[in-house]
Amino acid sequence: MPETYKWTDKPLNMMLILILLIIIFESLIMYLLSFVNGMVPPVALIFIDSLLLVCILCPALYSLVVSPLLAQISERTAAESALSKHHKFLADNLYDVIWEMDESLCYSYISGSVEKSFGYKPEELLGQPFGVVMSEHSLSKALDIIGEFRAGKNSAAYAQVKINHEFEFIRKDGSTFWGDVSATLIFSPEQELKAIIGSTRDISDRKLAEAELKSAHDLLQKTINSLNEAVIIVDSASGEIKDCNLVTERIFAYSREELVGSEISILHVSAELYRRFHDDMRSSFDESGTFSTKFRMKKKDGWVFPCEQSVSPISMGNGNCRHYVCVVRDVSAQILHEEELHRAYNMVAERNAFVESVITSIQSGIIVLDPELRIRMINPYAAGICGRDADELVDLHLKDLCPELYDQVMLGSEPDEMIATFNGSRLIIGFSCFQIRNVHGSITGTIVTFKDLTEIVRIRNEIRQKQRLSAMGEVVARVAHEMRNPLFGMTAAGQILNMELNLNSAQQVLMDSFLKESRRLNNLVDELLDTTREVRLSKKKLNLITVVNDSLRLVSGDAAERNVVITPAEVSGAIIVHGDPDKLEQVLLNLLRNGIEACDCGGRVDIAVKVEGVMALVEVVDTGSGIPADIIESIFDVFYTTKKNGTGMGLSISKNIVEAHDGELIVFNNQTVGATFVMKLPLLVMDR
Repeated sequence: MPETYKWTDKPLNMMLILILLIIIFESLIMYLLSFVNGMVPPVALIFIDSLLLVCILCPALYSLVVSPLLAQISERTAAESALSKHHKFLADNLYDVIWEMDESLCYSYISGSVEKSFGYKPEELLGQPFGVVMSEHSLSKALDIIGEFRAGKNSAAYAQVKINHEFEFIRKDGSTFWGDVSATLIFSPEQELKAIIGSTRDISDRKLAEAELKSAHDLLQKTINSLNEAVIIVDSASGEIKDCNLVTERIFAYSREELVGSEISILHVSAELYRRFHDDMRSSFDESGTFSTKFRMKKKDGWVFPCEQSVSPISMGNGNCRHYVCVVRDVSAQILHEEELHRAYNMVAERNAFVESVITSIQSGIIVLDPELRIRMINPYAAGICGRDADELVDLHLKDLCPELYDQVMLGSEPDEMIATFNGSRLIIGFSCFQIRNVHGSITGTIVTFKDLTEIVRIRNEIRQKQRLSAMGEVVARVAHEMRNPLFGMTAAGQILNMELNLNSAQQVLMDSFLKESRRLNNLVDELLDTTREVRLSKKKLNLITVVNDSLRLVSGDAAERNVVITPAEVSGAIIVHGDPDKLEQVLLNLLRNGIEACDCGGRVDIAVKVEGVMALVEVVDTGSGIPADIIESIFDVFYTTKKNGTGMGLSISKNIVEAHDGELIVFNNQTVGATFVMKLPLLVMDR
């Protein structure tokens, strides 16, 4: 209810009224006592005067002083009771926990908000020592602080001491949190601790935010210090350096203490250049919000170096820019590296041009293949042999370009000569290949080099043939001279005698034998002449299977006489070659007869015809004793023979015939018994 003003509420008014009443009543009493003056002793008069004054003033004193005072006391008591309830309500509903401890450091009061923060009800903690809700290290810290004040270490004389610290607390459920404690320590006049009154606020979220902020700050600091660029924070108004990273010290050779607080102009070449830089920066801030440039800066020792600088303003959120950050990168090494790189590039370009010139002009084929054997580069010589442009051959598989070369690369063959087909043309090439490896040793491709040796081989064969013919010509000429004339006379005489004489049966046998041996000697002379002459072929398109079958029929009688089984080839269709049928039959007859003669009674000769790539192969396999390893390379030499009645010219002539067909005649011993002769001829076409 609204308060009303009482005039008796003022102590001065009450005092004046009381004095006025005393004066009035004292005057009245003195007047009345004047009538009995002389009749009563003075002492009695004084007593009567005092008694009457007290009797008259007591009601007035009660009414004016005691009654208002009692009313005020009653009102104050009621107000204090209401205020106490209001304070308790506030304490119980505050976020902070309000508490009080006695001199034994046990809780004597704790607000109801303790249940929100600690999980305890107030009555559970009353009378308990304050350490029950603190972690061990926080309790030790709190006791040390209280102990210092109890010992009087912090102040010589005090009645109250205020403290503020952060401690780790333990909730009822065992979880922990950080609390900010504000407390007042109350001491007696003897400086003994009487009580502690304080509050505790849960600051776990703040501590977590501070930890995250510190972690982010540390990470940012580490990141900035790990950069290769100088980072400088500058006051935008004064140009004063506020902070910098470690790289700034290394680049400019100043210590951090020397830089912080100094103007950034000390890092510029001159004041004029700094003003120009500052004006350009301000203009760029207004236009784009950032500034980047390349210019020169100065180290502590005066050394000027080129650098790149990026500047960005640090906005305060209200559009004001109090600081800006400069990122400076020393590009001296970069410029040096760029110059070296440019020189190296020019050197590599010159070398590449030189290598390209060599590769382009070299008269050998060069093909660079990737790991899948696809063409990555081919020089003009190789492209010319293939009859196509080099660009058309890039990405083409080697197998599609030259199957024979592909087979040799896949087999990892050593450098050698071979017959290869390019664009339908059969060439004799000398080739080699090697793998390309990177710096880690991994295979990244293959380089194949080859050279067309067709003409060289032809000339070489001609020279070899001429050398052989020259050597043999001398022998043959001598033998022919020694044999032809006597042989002709003997043969003529024998023929005349055979026609003119009447010979009996025994004489006729001798004559026939004489004429037969004469013819054999004549054939021997012809064979000698064949080894010295160039083989002349009458080539035509023929089926190789037919030639093989004809040869088998001719030697079947010899095989039957020696009890040797001949296993013919079983091939369907036709294998077409371009050759001289008579010469090829001569070769096959020679090989078959050699095989039959090499077999013991009951042996076997197998003949097989097959195709490998672009070559037709005829294999003659016998089960004889084989060829001694020390003579196997000499059996194609003229006059070399292991037969008692052999001339040593059959295999030599056969080899000449096969090579005249651009083929090859080879021999090797079988793994078990016998030997194998293989005649290879270029395939013309094959029908299946």
